Amino acid sequence: MDSLKRVSVDTSVEDSIRLQTKLYIADYIFRRNLDTILPISKNVIQEAEKALTKGKSPKTYKKLIVRAFNNIGYYFSKKEQQDSSIYYYEKGISMAQEIGDINRISLIYNNLGAYFYRAGNYKKALSYYDKSLLLAEQHRLNYQKALALNNIGMLHRQQKDYDKALEYYNKSYELQLSRKDTNGFALANNNVASIYFYKKDYEQALHKWKQSLAWYEATKNKRSLAITTNNVAKAFQRLKDVDSALKFFNKSLALKKELKMTTSYALTLDNISQLETQKGNLTTGEKLALEALEIFKKKGRIKNLEQTSKNLSILYTRKGDHKKALHQYKNYINYRDSIANKLSQKELIEQDVRFKYTTQKLRDSIVNENKIALKEVEIKNKSYQNKLYLASLILALIALAGIVYFFISKRRESILEVQKQQEINTLKSNLYTNITHEFRTPLTVIMGMSENIKKNKYVDDSVNTIKNNSRHLLKLINQLLDFSKLEENKIKLAYKRGNITNYVNYLVESLSSHATTHKVDLKFKSEEQIEMAFDPNSISHIITNLISNAIKFSPENSEVLIESRKLIKNEKEFLELTVQDFGIGISEEHQKKIFDRFYQVDNTSTKNYEGSGIGLAIVKELTELMKGTITVKSRVNEGTKFMVTLPIENKATDEFHIPAYSGGKQKTRRSIKVNSNIEQPLVLIVEDNKDIAKYLTHCLEDQYRILYADNGEEGLKKAIEHIPDVIVSDVMMPKKNGFELCEDIKQKEITSHIPVILLTAKATKNDSLEGYTKGADAYLTKPFDQEELLVRLEKLIELRKKLQSKYTLGETIENQLNSKNENVNDTFISKVISVIKENLDDSSFNASKLASELHFSESQLYRKIKATTNSSTSIFIRTVRLDEAKKLILKSSLSISEIAFKTGFSDPSWFNKTFKEKFGETPNSLRK
Repeated sequence: MDSLKRVSVDTSVEDSIRLQTKLYIADYIFRRNLDTILPISKNVIQEAEKALTKGKSPKTYKKLIVRAFNNIGYYFSKKEQQDSSIYYYEKGISMAQEIGDINRISLIYNNLGAYFYRAGNYKKALSYYDKSLLLAEQHRLNYQKALALNNIGMLHRQQKDYDKALEYYNKSYELQLSRKDTNGFALANNNVASIYFYKKDYEQALHKWKQSLAWYEATKNKRSLAITTNNVAKAFQRLKDVDSALKFFNKSLALKKELKMTTSYALTLDNISQLETQKGNLTTGEKLALEALEIFKKKGRIKNLEQTSKNLSILYTRKGDHKKALHQYKNYINYRDSIANKLSQKELIEQDVRFKYTTQKLRDSIVNENKIALKEVEIKNKSYQNKLYLASLILALIALAGIVYFFISKRRESILEVQKQQEINTLKSNLYTNITHEFRTPLTVIMGMSENIKKNKYVDDSVNTIKNNSRHLLKLINQLLDFSKLEENKIKLAYKRGNITNYVNYLVESLSSHATTHKVDLKFKSEEQIEMAFDPNSISHIITNLISNAIKFSPENSEVLIESRKLIKNEKEFLELTVQDFGIGISEEHQKKIFDRFYQVDNTSTKNYEGSGIGLAIVKELTELMKGTITVKSRVNEGTKFMVTLPIENKATDEFHIPAYSGGKQKTRRSIKVNSNIEQPLVLIVEDNKDIAKYLTHCLEDQYRILYADNGEEGLKKAIEHIPDVIVSDVMMPKKNGFELCEDIKQKEITSHIPVILLTAKATKNDSLEGYTKGADAYLTKPFDQEELLVRLEKLIELRKKLQSKYTLGETIENQLNSKNENVNDTFISKVISVIKENLDDSSFNASKLASELHFSESQLYRKIKATTNSSTSIFIRTVRLDEAKKLILKSSLSISEIAFKTGFSDPSWFNKTFKEKFGETPNSLRK
C-alpha cells in the first residue's frame, strides 16, 4: 500500500498510471473508511479533465473519469442520497457509452440495482440487474454476468423465493468456477449455503460453508474467513451442536478482533453469550453480553441494543437477580420504542415546520389582501355617503351569510345524521352476514360428519367433531343473546366474593389446549393473590374473548402473556388485567373504533380471520357495567395489549368457589390420511378450519391422494412443489385468501393448468361471480353435499384428460396447437417446443437441460408436462424430434440418416424403431 501511495504522488510517473493508482487506493481504502473515496475520486476527475484539455489520450482519461463517477455514485448510495447517487452513476454511464466502455456500464448497472435493492425498490433493482446481465451476455463479460446472476438471486432470496434464488446462485457459482476466481466462487458458494440455511437444510448449509472456509484459508482472505467461520458456527448452533458452534464462534471472534471488525465482533460476542447462557455458564454469558452492549452503545446500534438487553434480562432472570433483569427489560422496551418512535418524531417535526410555514404564508396573504382592500376603499370612497353605503352593504352581506350558514349547518347536520344511520345499518347488515357465515362452517361439518355415521365410517371421530362444532354453535347463539340483552340493558350482574387471581389462572388453563392447537404458548403472571367481589360470568366472558382473539391473531411459536396486578389510583385500589400478544397488531385508525358495536377491522368478503364483530363490544359493555375501563395499545406487526381495570370492592356476601379444571391433555387430532396409491389423482385441500379439512379428507380419501395446507400462502407453495391434479380451497383464510390463491395459481406458468374448486360460506351471486373472475373452475357454497363435490372433481379431471388427448393424437403436436380449440396450456407447450427446436440437433439435450432453459426444476417440469400431455418430459422431447423428422422426410431431399442426426438421434436404428412406433410406418416407407 505504501508503494502505491508513493506512485500516486510521484509527478515523474505517467499521469494516467498515477491516477489509476489513486483509484486502486480508493478501492482499497473505502472498505475501511468510506469518506476517503469522495476526495480521491474528485481529485482524479479534476486531474483527468486537465489532461484532456492538453490533448492527451481521450479514451484512457475518460475511462478514469468513468471509474471515478462510479465511485462517487457508490459513495452517495451508501449515504442514502438518491438524487446525487443516480446523477453520478448516470454521468458515468453516459461517458462510458461515449467511449464504448461496456465493461464499466454493466458494473454501474449492477451498482444501481444494488442501491435500489437496499432502498427496498425491488422492481427497479431487478430492471438494472437485467440490463447488466443482458450486456454481460452479449459481450461475454463473465465477471459482470456472475455478479448480475448473484444479485438477481439475492432479490429472489429477499422475496423468500428460495428455489429461484438457489437457481441463480448456482449459475453464478458455476460461472465463477469456470473463471477460476477463488474469492468469486467462494462468495457464490456462501450464497448457496445461505439459501440452504433459510430452507432449514442446516447440514447442506454447513457442508457448503465448510467448502468456502477451505478456499478462504488457502487464499488467506482473513475478512471473508471471519464471516464464513461465523456462518459455520450458526449452522452448528441450529443443529444443536453447541460445543462445535462455540468453537467456530470463538475462531471468528479472534479474527474479527484482529481485523478490528468492531460491530461484527460485538454480534459474535452476543452469539457466544447466548450459547454460554444456554450451557448454564451464566457468569461468562453475562460478561460477554455486557461487553457487546458497550460496543453497541458506542456505535449507536439501537436494534442490537434492544436484542442484547432482552437476552440479558433473560440471563438475569435465570440467575435470580430480578432487579437487574427488570432493569434490562426496561432498557429493551425503551430501545424497542425508540426505534418505532424515531420515524414518527421525524414526521412530526416535518409536519410542524410545514404547518408553521403554511400558517405564516396564510397570515401574510390575509394582511396583504386587507391592505389592498383598504387602499381600494380609500380611493373609491372619498365621500362620507359612499362609506356609509359600503358599510351598510357589508352588514347586509354578513347577515345574509349568517342566514345561509345557519341553513347549511342544519342541512349538514341532517345529512350527517342520515349518513350515520346508514353506516349503522351497513354495520348491522355486515354483522348478520358474518354471523350467517359463522353458522355455515360448523353446520357443514355437522351435516358431513352425520353422513359418516350413517355410513358407519369414522364413527367415534365424527361424534367428537360434531360435539365440538355444536359447542361452537351454542357459543355463537349465546353471544347473540348477550348482545341483544346489552342493547336492551337487561344484563344483571351477580357479584360473588372470591380470589380473582386464581379464577383468572383457571380461565387461562382452560384455554391452554386451544392455544396448543394453534402453536401458541399461554403464560399467566400475578404479583399477588387478590380477593374481591366480581361477576364470574362477566370475567369469564372478558378473559375468554381477549385470550381467544390474542391466539387468533398470533403467529405460530409465539406467546400470549396474561397478567394480573393491583394498582392504587387516587388512594383507591384497582385490579388491572392485561392480555398481550405479539401478532399482527392493530393500526391507529382501527384502534379508535375497535370497541364499537358491529365494527370489524377486516370487513372484506374475503377477510383473513373469522369473527362476528360484536365480541369486543360485549367486553367493553361488561367492563363498564362493573364500573371499569378497557384500553388498547398496539403496533402493526408488533402486537397488541388490552388492559382491563376494575375497582377492588368487597360488596358481595356470597362466596365464589372455582370449579375444578377438567381440561386435561388435548386429544390428538386424527391426522390427514395419505393415500399411497400413485395411480390415483392428487387433490390439494387448502382450508384453515381443521374440522372442514378432516371432513373433506373423509369425502375424498378413497378415490384420491390428499395433500393439505392450512392457509393460502402454504397452499401456493405446495401447489408449485407438488403440481396436484385439482385444488379444493376455502375462500376466507389467513395470509392469502382463496381468491388470491386462485388468481396466483392461474397466473403462474407452472400451475396454470390446475383446476380450482372454491368453497365458501358466502352464498351471494356476487361472491360466486368474483370467484369465477379470478379463474375458479367451480364454486361450492357451504354446507355442500358430498356427492356434488365428488361429481365436480370427477368432471374436472375428465376435462383435463380430454385436453391431454389433444397432444397425444395421431397428428403432430404443432397441428393440434394450430387448431381453433385453444386453451391456456397451448402457450406453455408452444414455448417448450420452441426451446426443443432450438436444440434439435443436440443429441445430449435432455429433460434436465430443458428444465434449466425454462427455469423450472426437473421434477416440476416433469409434473407440468405429465399433467398437460400425459407424457414424461423425455417422451415429449422425443415426440417433438419425431414430428420434425416427419416434416423433413416429406419436404427435404436429405437422407434418412442425415435427418436422424439433424433431429437429435445419434443412432439411426433407434430412430427407425421409435418413428415406426409413433407413426405406424418406417421413415423409408413414408418417403415412398
